[in-house]
Amino acid sequence: MTGSNDVIGNLLADIQQPTAFGQRVGAAHGEQRDSGELSQQYPASLVCAAWSWLLYKYSGEEQVCAAFVTPDLPDNVRPLIAHFQQRDRLVSEWIAEVGASCDPLPESAILADETLHALFSSVLIVGEIVSLPVAVQKVVQKVALIVEVQNDRLILTAPDGQLDNRQLQCIARHLTRLLDGLMAQRWERLAQIRLSSLVAPLPNRALTSALHDELLARLTQAARQDRVAIRFQERVISYRELLQRVALIQGMLATQGITAGQRVGLHLSRQPDTVAALLACLFSQVTFVPLEPDFPGERLQAIQQEAALAAVLQDGYTGGSLTFGCPLLNLCDLPHAERAPSASVQLAQTGGPETAAYMMFTSGSTGKPKGVVIGQRALQTFIHASVERLALTDNANWLLITTLAFDISMLEVFAPLWVGGVLHLTTHEEYKDPQAVAAYLQDRQEINVLQATPAFWRMMFKAGWQGKSDLVALCGGEALDLRLAQRLVSRCKTLWNCYGPTEATIWSQMAQIDGAVLENQHTVALGNTLAGYQHLVIDDDRHPLAEGMVGELCILGDALSSGYWQRDDLTQDRFIQQEESGQRMYRTGDKVRLLGDDRYQYLGRFDDQVKLRGFRIELGEIEAQLKRIEQVQDAAVKLQGEGDDAVLVGYVEYKPDSEMTKLALRKQLHQFLPAYMVPGRIVTLDKLPKTGSGKVDRKRLTDV
Repeated sequence: MTGSNDVIGNLLADIQQPTAFGQRVGAAHGEQRDSGELSQQYPASLVCAAWSWLLYKYSGEEQVCAAFVTPDLPDNVRPLIAHFQQRDRLVSEWIAEVGASCDPLPESAILADETLHALFSSVLIVGEIVSLPVAVQKVVQKVALIVEVQNDRLILTAPDGQLDNRQLQCIARHLTRLLDGLMAQRWERLAQIRLSSLVAPLPNRALTSALHDELLARLTQAARQDRVAIRFQERVISYRELLQRVALIQGMLATQGITAGQRVGLHLSRQPDTVAALLACLFSQVTFVPLEPDFPGERLQAIQQEAALAAVLQDGYTGGSLTFGCPLLNLCDLPHAERAPSASVQLAQTGGPETAAYMMFTSGSTGKPKGVVIGQRALQTFIHASVERLALTDNANWLLITTLAFDISMLEVFAPLWVGGVLHLTTHEEYKDPQAVAAYLQDRQEINVLQATPAFWRMMFKAGWQGKSDLVALCGGEALDLRLAQRLVSRCKTLWNCYGPTEATIWSQMAQIDGAVLENQHTVALGNTLAGYQHLVIDDDRHPLAEGMVGELCILGDALSSGYWQRDDLTQDRFIQQEESGQRMYRTGDKVRLLGDDRYQYLGRFDDQVKLRGFRIELGEIEAQLKRIEQVQDAAVKLQGEGDDAVLVGYVEYKPDSEMTKLALRKQLHQFLPAYMVPGRIVTLDKLPKTGSGKVDRKRLTDV
């Protein structure tokens, strides 16, 4: 059960324990309601029900409590306890149940208890606080939030510095609207109660041309200006040379009979022809599927089979290292630039904006990776929005340090080329080494944009990096902590906090963080939605929530994925229709509080998905692979620790007489799972703890 100490303690901001009786605020002008008639019909239960419902929505918990005082028993402070597990009840029945639950407590027990504020941090008073006995007033005033329902008006009081005027007005507005609405909805189900307004339709941002048309026009313009496109080691590749390589790879695909709509795997190292291969696929309307060379062969072969790849492109680094059940095309077979025949890029005449640009395989809870399909219109929407938000120009020099198997790499590749800037490539050995990246930034002073996960930024600082005054720093993939944000703000030109799942095409929010934003903050909020996107917070019944309330973050807009490759069941579960507006939206599974002004406080997950060093991991996939091992009876995985100390821990119950070692177990996992998904620690248990329903009790798993 969540007491209001937890609820108000996290409501709208990080709130400390009360210090002094402070600010009072009434219902906002125009929001004041005549609750006198309602109070006569439901003297206490109506206001108790309304307040408990708000606590439920503010906390996201299905059982809440608060303190409660009424004029008929002014000497008695009572607990208000409400349950929300069964939301199919009628509102009228629920109101009566809430009122019946408010049993008086012994006066001596309450008045003698100087720790009342530790039990409750909100108290609901039907009447005026000044009408209560002085002894009760002194106890009540220690509570963080006092709510007085005074016949026809509402007064909220909070200690100085704990809740600002806007936050109090927000709570007052919610409560007054509920006091109006509950009676009107008394014959509806509890699940139908809502406060938020209808979802506004997205503004029409019609794209004037298709992605491949617009991108080719931009690259061609840069080529005419004889601009540099890529720098790799000592090599300098112009836009003209890049387009020549794109045309040659297009010819290779055409010779193989690969046409628009088919899928091609990119099993390539980090070198300029890899970028050319991405562009060749886009211009040919062929869907590219990144195959990270460092991933286990068994996993890559499973992806090839799942995606039904028409071919796999390889190069001198990856060629011959792995066999696939489809034709292998080696870029080393292309002629060198100086011997290459003249060729020009050809745009596919078939396909369209909904043709898949790429398919990114992410961790799947069923035990195998799932393919997220991103269309060309979605990618184009994102590129437009992100370039506009960052105000990128042809002066952009962007260092690519992300694996192509991580979708945020698409921003690093396409954004600088989109504006005629320079894409800097690191080698296979450099891109994973924070010290090497720091040295690269020192050697290449022209680099002015870098995107990395919080974990990588922290490792760069540990490696001795001192920052770069002209660097635009993007941070995303996992929660940005306050301390890291402060360091980046003080040592870079600008810092952008980025949020977004693969299913919404890379980032859906990009918020610039500066010193003023960080002042008096305890966490770094998400927010600042990109053009073409929209965000909504919904409850368990999929209804929109109002400011201050906790629910699941959903994303709407033109940049949403078309769904999961050949997984209609999962697509229908995660991509749903918004009830009021009819718009399609993606359920992220992220638990957030809506702060207002397009800001969101991240609170965790509603499922077993975790983020580790920016990588999205379904714990169920690791558990499924553990259970595939013959000697394993049962297994569970948990992410323990935070930040740089975070580690995956595998809890294993072996079959009787098994002599398998931890080393042998991890070796088997490495055959299918990427290194970042293999548990760093293995704990052997005689029996995994189970709940009454027979599921693994994760809360009881031993901390290591």
